Amino acid sequence: MSEEKDGEIIYQAQSSNNHALISASRKFGFTFIKLAMDGLRKLCLAYKELNETDYKRWAQRLHAANTSIENQEKVRNVYEEIEKKLKLICATAIENKLQDGVPQCIERLTCAETAHNIGLSCRLLTNDMELYVIQEENENDVEKKLQEVRNDMINKIEQLFYVYIEDKSKRLNWKDWGIDVMKFNRYRISDYQNNNKTQHPNVHATTIFHTNQLNSEEFYGFGLLITGEALAFALSNKLKMKFLEIGTMCKAVVCCRATPLQKAQVVDLVMKNERKITLAIGDGANDVSMIQKAHIDVGISGQEGRQAVLASDYSLGQFRFLEILLLVHGRFSAQTLYNPFFIATYNVFFTSLPVLVLGVFDQVS
Repeated sequence: MSEEKDGEIIYQAQSSNNHALISASRKFGFTFIKLAMDGLRKLCLAYKELNETDYKRWAQRLHAANTSIENQEKVRNVYEEIEKKLKLICATAIENKLQDGVPQCIERLTCAETAHNIGLSCRLLTNDMELYVIQEENENDVEKKLQEVRNDMINKIEQLFYVYIEDKSKRLNWKDWGIDVMKFNRYRISDYQNNNKTQHPNVHATTIFHTNQLNSEEFYGFGLLITGEALAFALSNKLKMKFLEIGTMCKAVVCCRATPLQKAQVVDLVMKNERKITLAIGDGANDVSMIQKAHIDVGISGQEGRQAVLASDYSLGQFRFLEILLLVHGRFSAQTLYNPFFIATYNVFFTSLPVLVLGVFDQVS
């Protein structure tokens, strides 16, 4: 944002970028700590002075980048040219406040077994979950962490569900053990009472765990939290399938500080490899890429503008209306009143009836 003051042009910039916050925290560390404890989204504000000639040259390059076909990358590069050697002014923050009815809507969607279609964190991650956090900053550490998480999942599954996974290199899948990812405890109790044995080519059931402590232990599923920096490595060709495997084993995956491109890549990864219908929900310009990539797009109009609404298939005024869209319109709008068999039989019967009547009652004079 530029501003002319006393014949000089002042360029101001604000950012929630990790590196910008790290640099700012060296000067405003005590302020950031207080803002973080208040649950606010932290921002830093900086500026630099430009002469009119330099600004006009930069503005021309920005206009050319905006009108280019590959404008996103070029616009980013043009902004990086000017956003250097900025003078830090202050730290500020904004409140991330949920709309009315968001927690209740998420809770009801979970009960209706449709919560796996949405990736919002509200009431999806709980303190009762087995939560894994991936926040490493290089590819080797991310790879080691993913393998560590996978090994821990295998150990938990073997202990809690009375199974022995012989081929641990094979992709993990809850369906191999007949378990619904949204209803862990219900299936575990059934296994305890009936002492069921799962038969699968690479999974062998066992009953070597019989301690009362283990039987009484409750399990609410896995949860995964990954930072945008670690997500960049997890989405690489080398690690993306392992990341997808771990993600599909979790009840909820939260990708924090993800870029618009990363959001779209996560949706694309699920679409191409899981072959499931994907639903993307967003309310800001940084959600447009993700919304356009998914099968079903829902934009929510709010304080962050209408870019998401304009790019989506469905637009909602508030998030809680998603409950009606999915559970009422999405479930019953395509349902027919009669069974398809009767509809087909009706057409065949009344099409052939005149011919039969004519053939039976026709008399040769």
